[in-house]
Amino acid sequence: DPLSVPPFHKRASLPKVKTKGFCTTCHLALPHQKDVRSRTFMNMHTTYIACETCHFRPKGKSLNYAWLAYEGVNTGFPLTARQSAQTSEKSANSNPSSHSSQFKPRPPLAPQTGARIAPFFEGDLALELKTSPFAKLIEQEWKSSDENQKAQIKARLHIPLKKEGPPCTQCHSSQHSMLDFGFLGATPTRQKEIETNILVRFFDRFKDDDDTIRIDQLLQ
Repeated sequence: DPLSVPPFHKRASLPKVKTKGFCTTCHLALPHQKDVRSRTFMNMHTTYIACETCHFRPKGKSLNYAWLAYEGVNTGFPLTARQSAQTSEKSANSNPSSHSSQFKPRPPLAPQTGARIAPFFEGDLALELKTSPFAKLIEQEWKSSDENQKAQIKARLHIPLKKEGPPCTQCHSSQHSMLDFGFLGATPTRQKEIETNILVRFFDRFKDDDDTIRIDQLLQ
């Protein structure tokens, strides 16, 4: 029967794109499964951040991060951040007395549906898409390999990657963040919200796996 009131939790459908990252050849679209405490928060990031942004951090190399198109004619190319970011913030603040204006959905930070923040090195994309020649070559090599050869392929692919991503505070911080949120299109208000994310502060207080979690601690 229809509910008399709308459900408290509203689930938005995830954006679907035809082009996927090379990692999804083997890994799940929502790959973070082990840490029960943080896996939902981490998997949320996969809808707008490429795997390599967190797991490909070569020593001694300076990477830049920009939006990457996963859909349309510009697939595989960097995207310009939304130019209307500052304008939309000014518009939202122009009528602060309006109660309804406070709850209007803001435009997404991503400049295009399915776009993700990806690493670039000297202007070139520093990851492989599932449709790239390299990905197709690895796929053919995998199909013709025995178990030992597959283990070698897997090890070879993971050598430049780090199993653990950077700590949350490496991005959710106003000090030396690895991502330039202003360049990515965030308004000053949204940038501050990202840097002071309450869940990150919550996770940072728990050091051991057996630490208990209470919902009221989110408010501290």
